[in-house]
Amino acid sequence: TLKPFGDEKKPEKYEEKKLASEKTGDKKFTFFRRFIQNNTTRYNYYFNATNKINAVVASAKTAQIDDYSRLLSFYPYSLNNTASQKTELDSVIYKSTAAVLLHDLRSDWVDNMYLLIGQAYFYKKDFLGTIGGVELKYQLNESSTLNVGYARSINKGEKNYSGAVNGVDVFINNFNIRHTNDFYQLAYERRFKKSNPLFNYHLGIVLANMQQQEIQLESFSNQIIIDERNFKNSRLQEAGVFGGIHLIKKIDTKFYAGLRVRAYYLVSVQTLEAIVLTPTLSYRF
Repeated sequence: TLKPFGDEKKPEKYEEKKLASEKTGDKKFTFFRRFIQNNTTRYNYYFNATNKINAVVASAKTAQIDDYSRLLSFYPYSLNNTASQKTELDSVIYKSTAAVLLHDLRSDWVDNMYLLIGQAYFYKKDFLGTIGGVELKYQLNESSTLNVGYARSINKGEKNYSGAVNGVDVFINNFNIRHTNDFYQLAYERRFKKSNPLFNYHLGIVLANMQQQEIQLESFSNQIIIDERNFKNSRLQEAGVFGGIHLIKKIDTKFYAGLRVRAYYLVSVQTLEAIVLTPTLSYRF
């Protein structure tokens, strides 16, 4: 049985209820089941989330004002105008995440929902970063391993501002800020099928230490705040769970190359922290 949220306790009302995604391996994926899952996801969650994304873009186009003294943007809207619609974009992320969790993971539309999540983060200007790390695996049996690992993700962004704060002119030009997450991980990994050793899923728990650089312009309190918060000065540490899939291929007698998709959910703050896609290289002793 798959557990997208690990062994975290559910609300008392739903303690005995399993999510459809948790039941993925419990039933055969028959033609009728596939038909129901695909159509429910496509014509409900995907349809509504796509309409919201399109509405955000349409609104951004309407709000676009071209400044002919500067280089014009290629598209008829700017990401500043899409990012200002945070509530709508958060709704897209919520609907798309629900579509994954509340349906069979073998549905043909799961990848489309992940793409919508990525699109929404892009329009929010939560850009992709980089991640790297190391992982040690202990073979429990022929089809499963226990993994201990460390990973660091880095997200960078550029801040620009030109305006006034309580009558004082403020200019911020090409100021780069960085958010860093250190993930300490423990996971269980298992093959989807014993006959197919190249396609695995994994679930685990994570402890995340964070370092965040911020710029805040507070007009009402006449403040400009440039701040760096981390575990040492602000105790930025959260606990969560993660899960994903791993496709691997043998390239030598000891080496394996692969591609891994993983999602981190911080339970302590109820936030989907990151969705990562990483190439992997493994050595088996």
